Formats: sequence, structure tokens, C-alpha cells
Amino acid sequence: MGISPNARNAAGCTALTTAIRMQEVEAIDALLSFGADPGVRGQEWPATMAVKYPAILAKLLPHLPASKIPKGVLERAVQADQLESIKLLLAKGVDVEEKNGGVFSPLTTSIREDRKEIFQYLLNEAGADPNSPGEHLPIIKAIRRHRENDLSYIRALLAKGADINLMYRGWNAVLQSLDQGDMQTLKLLAELGAPDLSARDEDGRSVLEIMQERGMKEEEKILAKGRGSPSPEMIGAFRELRDFVRE
Repeated sequence: MGISPNARNAAGCTALTTAIRMQEVEAIDALLSFGADPGVRGQEWPATMAVKYPAILAKLLPHLPASKIPKGVLERAVQADQLESIKLLLAKGVDVEEKNGGVFSPLTTSIREDRKEIFQYLLNEAGADPNSPGEHLPIIKAIRRHRENDLSYIRALLAKGADINLMYRGWNAVLQSLDQGDMQTLKLLAELGAPDLSARDEDGRSVLEIMQERGMKEEEKILAKGRGSPSPEMIGAFRELRDFVRE
């Protein structure tokens, strides 16, 4: 009997995964022609290894049913900064929202790793949901990670419908901006995002109550000017009602 093209060595490597690691394109072609299965794991899943090399990934995918593509491979392609691999995987049917390890989404990883071209493609072309969380909501990740005066990630998410009032694990974009003392971002959220000062954190405190507890008068004024926010008169009435209840 001949040797299986999917046989592993003592270290768990298959001939295919070794060829991918060494970028031996001719060897990859030969192995695939002799029945090497890119759905068999060697030192790593072949498709996961190949996201770094789009030309190699393109050779593997015709031999790999969508059901056998490992979970999280799209997010790994984002990490590798390989837009072409991302396009190949999406064309094969990989879900743009699929998370790596059940946590890290392609969109939030593109923000974290500052992959702006990939971020724009995922959001504008691939249909990534700006309100679908990875390790955080995309808008929160963008606020935490924005570089100096570059608010382009935040603006792009807001333009695609990111909800600044959406609570995830008791936290939202407005609270994140307040927590960071980021007035520039806060003004942008107020301008474009319709802040809801009645939204409550995991402890049941509203955004308005948190600002008042911390003496954030300037922040309160900024958010009150946002579309859909209570007017200053409403805020004053709310404060009087709260004080009355406490008495």
C-alpha cells in the first residue's frame, strides 16, 4: 500500500501543512492532485495557515467544502492583513460575523489592529453589522482604540448605523467616552448618534445620573444638544424629580 498524502509525522505535521509553511507552491499542487485533504489538520489547519498567502489559499479552497473551513479563519485573515484572503473566504461562504474562539470578530479585529482598508471593506462591501459585538461592540472598540485625532473608524460606524445607546455587558459608547474623558468623541456622538441619557448601565444608573454624580456639567451640556436627547429644561425637571424622591 502507498503512503497516505494525509499522513502525519511525529510532530503532527502533514506534507500539505509543511508545504504551506515553506510556501512550496509546486509541492502543494502535487499533493492536492494526489488527494491531500486541506480539511485535515497537521501542525495547524491548512486554511488557517494559508490565509497569510492568498495565492496558496486560492489553491486550497476548491478542494475544501465550506463546512470544513475552520471556525475563526476569517478573523485570522484580518490579523494577517490579507484582504484578498478575506475576499476568497467570503466568496466561499464564510460568515462575515464568524468569531475566532467565539469572541473576536473580523470587524472588531480590523479596528484593534488598525486595518483600515479591511475595516472599510467589511463594513461597506461585505455587510458586517456595526452593532454585532466581538470582544466589545465595534463602536466601543473604535472609541478605545482611536489614534490621536483620527475619528474615521467612529465616523464610519456611525454612518452605517452603529447605535451609541446600545448596551452590551452594561456598557455603551456614550459611557465609554465619558469614562475616557474624551470630549472630542463625545461631541461627535452627540452630533451624529442621538444620545439617550436615560440608558442605564449594569448597576441600573442612567447616563444622566452618572454625569451628575461625577459633576460632568460640560459633558451634560454636550450630550443634551444631541439629537433626540432631553432638553436642558427636561434635565432640570429630572433632577428636581430625583431630589424630590430622595427626600
